[in-house]
Parts: sequence; structure tokens; C-alpha cells
Amino acid sequence: MGAGQPSWSSRFLFLRIVQEIVVFRLGIGMRSTTQLAPTVYSERTFDDFYLAEYPQQVRRSYLMLNCADLAQDVVADAFAEVFRRWSDLQDPGPYLNKCVVNGCRKAGAKRTKQRSEALSIETPDKPTNFETAEFAELLMGLSHRQRASIVCRYYGRMTEQEIAEILVCQPGTVGSLIHRGLAQLRKELT
Repeated sequence: MGAGQPSWSSRFLFLRIVQEIVVFRLGIGMRSTTQLAPTVYSERTFDDFYLAEYPQQVRRSYLMLNCADLAQDVVADAFAEVFRRWSDLQDPGPYLNKCVVNGCRKAGAKRTKQRSEALSIETPDKPTNFETAEFAELLMGLSHRQRASIVCRYYGRMTEQEIAEILVCQPGTVGSLIHRGLAQLRKELT
């Protein structure tokens, strides 16, 4: 195996990810995930990276899309993209964040287009908790950039600089997006 190529265990994990996607699409269900603390690795393997990042990325994606199945699909696609570029990435975390946010944007746009073409209103997947459902409904009323900024800042605990890199904008723009998004949320709550 050449230098910089993913190990066989990484390839095996990638195949397990693909298998999980198939299992989810067949409706067998979602395994419970536990919150994993961020880990610093001296030699980070794809397996370790996947295990550490998957749960929080799915939660973040769910907050942006308000659909568990779609969130899992977006995150799986993002990990597949990271895996393809694994040997070229010095720090895969920011690249994964960017892939997830862009995947959520594309999936949200596609879902909106499908809804308008069908001319019917679907009821979104409902979370089990009323407060969560109400919050998710409010988030869905924001623009993608406002929603992504707020979720990354307050849920993902990212800095404005990190969010700016993901959204490809200036840090000041991120501050403005967060401020306007929060103002809109406050207005909706009163």
C-alpha cells in the first residue's frame, strides 16, 4: 500500500458506513449514538475520526434539516468525501464540517424543490419532544446561512472564523447572520 493511502481497516469501516446507509434506507432503524468527546490524535486514523465525529455531525445536520434520515444521508456522504481525500487532508475536521453544511444546503434546496413540484405540503419528521419540535420549526423558518451559522455557533461551539470558512464569507458576515437570525427567532417567540 502506498504512502498516504487509507489502511485496510479504514476501507473496512467505509464499507460498514455504506452498509449502515443501506440499513437505514431499508427502514431497519437507527442505532443509538452517544456523545463522544472530541479527541486529539497524534496519528489519527479514519476509524477514530469517524467514531469521534459521527454523532455530533448527525445531530448538527438534523438541526439544519429537521429530518433524521436526510441528516444521516448527508453525514454519510460527507464522510465518504472525506475518506476519498483522507491522504490529502492534514486536518479533516474543518473539511468534514464544510461538507456537512454544504450537503445540508443542497439537501434542503432539493427537498424544497421537490415540495414545490409536488404542490403538496408534507409534514416533516417530528421529534419526540414538543420543545424540540417547536425549536426545529422555528429554525426551518430561517435562511440556510442563518440556520447554519446559529447551529454551528451555539450547538457546534465553533468560532466565527471557523463558521466563516465553512460558509465562505467574512467573520463579520457570520456575526450579522447570527444576529439577524436570533432577532427573527425572538420575534417569532413573542
